[in-house]
Amino acid sequence: MTTRDVERIRFVTQHFNDLQGLRMVPVGLLLICQGLTSFFLSWPLVLLELTITVGSFFLIFRARSYYRTFGEVEPQPAGLGTEASSLSVYSPAGPASLVVERWPVKPALWLLIPSFLACALVFLLRAVFPATILMTDGSGVDPWVQLHAPVVEIMARPELPASWYEVKPIIGQEMYALFGAYFLSVWFLRGRRLSQGHYLALGAALSGLAALGSCLGVVLPELWKLGIAGISRFFLLPLAHYWLALLLCGISLVLTGLLDHWQLVRVLEPAVEEPA
Repeated sequence: MTTRDVERIRFVTQHFNDLQGLRMVPVGLLLICQGLTSFFLSWPLVLLELTITVGSFFLIFRARSYYRTFGEVEPQPAGLGTEASSLSVYSPAGPASLVVERWPVKPALWLLIPSFLACALVFLLRAVFPATILMTDGSGVDPWVQLHAPVVEIMARPELPASWYEVKPIIGQEMYALFGAYFLSVWFLRGRRLSQGHYLALGAALSGLAALGSCLGVVLPELWKLGIAGISRFFLLPLAHYWLALLLCGISLVLTGLLDHWQLVRVLEPAVEEPA
């Protein structure tokens, strides 16, 4: 066994609860189904969404019992492994010393804070830069119309959206910011390892889309001046269509969940009880 193998085992056991990717896959599947029904509303897709919703809850329940076959990580009791301070509440030589308890900060807190800050930053950028309205046909009646490039209207001053079709692209860009910041935070908290590079790649891509959507009022005129406005068709579609944002975020969750699960299974193996 090499040093690299030992480091891989240490990382997987340290983040055993975080690498249970099958718990993340159902959430991604739900987002994908929601994106498909938003793209084209039909009874077969609605039934498919209901089926996947029921299957997702079943998968979440089964994933918990499945990962228990690998083992369980118990939290360290409070005060265990801490060093006693030299101070005493009675006297410098008294027997009762102050004990400093080291409570670990929950990772979920560190993941939620950057995500909400990223969403607030998107609103701030939209308030500073010229307003950009992406007008699309989001009715869901003709799905092929929704694959066309949207009509872009740039205003000198920021304005509030006037219809639901103008709000949906903003919600999609907020989703990019939310999931992008989440993926980047996961990559940072897990030690910026190469094995977790998929979080960095997806987080950077989604965060870039969110930032680009907030600055379209500045970026598009500059592309037009440079004569390369044609490249905007590659990023206007995911920025304009809410269903595409759901699909991309859902696929990202499924992909990261499967890669985390694969990394855990590659290092650890389910415990098998030996026959008596």
